[in-house]
Amino acid sequence: MPPSPTLTNLLTQLEETHLLQRLEEVEAAYQFQHSLTRESAYGSLLRKQRRDLHRRVAECYEQIYPARLEEFSEQLAYHLDEAGEARAWRYHRLAGDAALRRYANTEAIAHYERALALVADAADVAIPDHLHIFLRLGRAMELQGRYDAALANYAALEQTGRIQGRPPLVLAGLVEQCQLRATPSSLFDAGEAERLAALALELAAKLEDRAAEARVYWCLLNVGRFTTGRLEQASEYGERALVLARQLGLRDLESYILNDMADLYLMAGRPHRGRDALVEAGAIFRELGNLPMLADSLSSLSGFESFVGHDDKAIALSNEAFAISQSIANVWGQAYSRLLIGYVYWDRGDPQQAITITETAIRHARESGFAAGTAISGALLGLVYAELGAFDLGWQIVEAGWQAVSGIMDAFAPALLTARAILSLEQGDLAAAEAALASLQDGEQTLNPFLVIFYRSVPARIALAKGRFEEALARTEKDLAALADIDISRTTAEILLMQAHALLGLGRLQEARPVLHAAIEDANGNGYRRLLWRLQAALARLEAADGNAAAAESLLAQARAHLAFIVGNITDPGLAASFRGRPEVLAVLQP
Repeated sequence: MPPSPTLTNLLTQLEETHLLQRLEEVEAAYQFQHSLTRESAYGSLLRKQRRDLHRRVAECYEQIYPARLEEFSEQLAYHLDEAGEARAWRYHRLAGDAALRRYANTEAIAHYERALALVADAADVAIPDHLHIFLRLGRAMELQGRYDAALANYAALEQTGRIQGRPPLVLAGLVEQCQLRATPSSLFDAGEAERLAALALELAAKLEDRAAEARVYWCLLNVGRFTTGRLEQASEYGERALVLARQLGLRDLESYILNDMADLYLMAGRPHRGRDALVEAGAIFRELGNLPMLADSLSSLSGFESFVGHDDKAIALSNEAFAISQSIANVWGQAYSRLLIGYVYWDRGDPQQAITITETAIRHARESGFAAGTAISGALLGLVYAELGAFDLGWQIVEAGWQAVSGIMDAFAPALLTARAILSLEQGDLAAAEAALASLQDGEQTLNPFLVIFYRSVPARIALAKGRFEEALARTEKDLAALADIDISRTTAEILLMQAHALLGLGRLQEARPVLHAAIEDANGNGYRRLLWRLQAALARLEAADGNAAAAESLLAQARAHLAFIVGNITDPGLAASFRGRPEVLAVLQP
C-alpha cells in the first residue's frame, strides 16, 4: 500500500534535510540518518502517544499483511509489547518458533520467555498454547546445553498446572523433568527420574493420555540404559514405548525410541539390529528436519561402524554429524560426533589427529554438560597417552573423566576403570591393574557398548604380565568366541596378539605363528599401524628363533616403517621422545 500524498511530501522533506534516508527496498521504507535523532524524536513523545503509535503500527501490519503475520511476528511482538498489549504473547510465540526453526536458540529463548511473562497470570490462555511455549522454551535451552535452566522451566510448567488446576500441564512438566533426569548429563538421577515417572504414569492413566505414557516408558528405557545391571528392564520399557508410539502414529517419538534402543541391541549382542534401528531413526529425523537428532543418530551409527571395523564409514558419519552440529551451534552434538572417532585415528597410527579430535570432544562435552562424553572421551584419550608413554597426562585426563560421572552415572565408570587398568599395566603396576579389574567384573554381564572396544584385552594382559599363560590363552579364546558371536571385530587383532604371546610363553612357538599371521592380516586389512609394528616385531622374533634371518629383518623393517609413521604424526617433541623411549619401541628401533 503506497503512502498518502501528504505523507509522501513530509517524508521527502525529511529526506532532503538529511533527517531520514530511504532504504533500497521494494516497498517504501525509511530510517533515521542518526540514532541520536531517532532517540530525540522518540523521547519527545508522551508515553501515551508512543503506545498509540506502536499500536497503530501493529494494526497496520495486521491489516496490510494478514497472510504474512508469522513473517512479521518479531516486529508485531515488539510494537504490541511497547503498546502494552498483552496479546503480544502470540507474536512472541510465532517469533520464537521461527527462531527455533533456524536454530537461533538465544533469540528463541528471549521470545518464549517474554511470551510466558505475558501469559503468566492469564488463565484464559489455552492449554495447547501454554504447553507449546513451555516445551519449545525448554527445547531451546537444551540445545544450548543449559540443562539446569531447562529443568527449572519444566518444573515451572508443572507448578503452573497445579496452580491453575490444569492436569495436562502438570503431566507435561513431569514427563520433561523425567527425560532430563534420564539424560547422560550432570543432571542424571535414576532415583529422581523413576519418582517422576511414577507420578507421570499415574496422571497419564487418569487423563487417558497414551502418548504421555509412551514418553514415560521411553524415559525409563534411558534410566535402565545408563544404570549398570538393568539391561533387561530397559529393553522391556523400550519395547513397550515403541509399540505405543507406533500404535499412536507418533513418528517423532518412534524415532527417538529407536535411536536409544540401538545401544540396548548392541549390549544384548545384536549389533546389526542396533545398526538397523539407527538407520531407521535417522531416516525419520531427516524426513522431519530434526537436525540435532539426525546428528545424534549419525554419531551413534559412526560408533557402530567402528565397532565392526568399518572405519572409513565411521569417519564419514562422524564428519557429517559434526558438520550438522556446527551448523546449528549444537555443542553437545559436536562432542558426541567426536566421542569415539579419535581412537580410530590412533589405531591407524595418527596420534596427533587422535589427540586433537578427542580433546575437542572433551572440551565440547564439558561445555555442554555432557558428563558421559567427558568420561568416555577421557578414557580413550587416557589410553592414547598411556601407549605414548605420557602417563601423567593419561592419569590427569582419566581422573577428570571419573569426577564427571562418579556417583552420578555408574554405567560409564567401567570405561574409566578399563583405562585405569591399562594405564597401570603400561606402568608395570600389576596390583593397581588387578584392583581396577576387580571393580570391572560386573561389566562381563552388562557390557556397555563404549567399553567393549578395550575391556576384552585387559584380563588376558594381566594374566600375561603375571606369567599365567594358560589363563591368558583360555581368556583370549573366550574373548574371540564372544566377539565373533556379536560380530564385533575392532579388537580381534589385539586379542590375537595376546593369544600369540600366551602361546609363546607356553613354548608353543609353531602354534603362535599362524595366530600372528592371522592378526597381521586383520590389522593390515584395517590399516591398524598401532598394532602392526607390535605384531611384526613379535613374528620377527619367532622367525629369528627359527633361523630365518632374512624374514626376521624384513618384518623388522616393516615394523620400523610403521613406527616412523606414528612418530611422524606426533607434533609435540616431548611426546615423540616419550614414545620413542618406551622399551618395546627401542627394541625394534635399536635391535
